Amino acid sequence: LQSDRRQVIPLAAGQRRARVHVVVTGLVQGVGFRISTVRRGRSLGLKGTVRNLPTGSVEVQAEGDREALEELLEFLRVGPRAARVEETRVSWLPYVGDLPVCGRPACIRREAVVEWRM
Repeated sequence: LQSDRRQVIPLAAGQRRARVHVVVTGLVQGVGFRISTVRRGRSLGLKGTVRNLPTGSVEVQAEGDREALEELLEFLRVGPRAARVEETRVSWLPYVGDLPVCGRPACIRREAVVEWRM
């Protein structure tokens, strides 16, 4: 059974950019979750980070267009084929524009924080 906890923060009129912080639990490590998230985020024109947590969960921070973030969330609720997502904890935050720039997804290593930017 999949659970989805959402924290909704109203956007100011006309505000299209936002930031989202997501913790995904379940069978989400060792199944290609981070690289799949990087690829999906890039394809949506977002920038952000994804990392494995010691608890076995995956943490994602992403910024960009609100609609693109919603599409990323839809992906995170399911994950790649081998994943089994149990829960997504979502926090919406104001856009800051300070997420770091990544080189290549090939830099993924165990416990590494993977960053991406379009």
